Amino acid sequence: PFLTETYYLIGELQAGQGDFNAAEKAYLSSGLPKAYHALAQLSAKVASGEKADTERGLETARRYAQEAIHLDPNVASYYNTLALIDFRRGDYRQAEQAIRKALALEPKNRNYQQGLKQISGKLAAD
Repeated sequence: PFLTETYYLIGELQAGQGDFNAAEKAYLSSGLPKAYHALAQLSAKVASGEKADTERGLETARRYAQEAIHLDPNVASYYNTLALIDFRRGDYRQAEQAIRKALALEPKNRNYQQGLKQISGKLAAD
């Protein structure tokens, strides 16, 4: 447990320094659900800065979020991250499913409630 947490913390440090490749390697070495969640968020952030390859970056972020959920399906923030990624990908149906799972785990979370409203608005406009 100590070593996995150490890898996670190294990943956090590398991410903070802007070294995506080193952060990714450390996070993956930890194997922790929260590391995959951090990778999903980091990948989505990096994808925002790469206009040419945003779609591929968001797909990578989505895979990391799904792995975090697979490893620990009881964390609402993992579903919220997946919903945000799917929203950015324009997949509003998937985003809705993910945010509803987040709300099932944390029904009083105002951010998730607001997210559902935004997603529902996009679905209604389609």
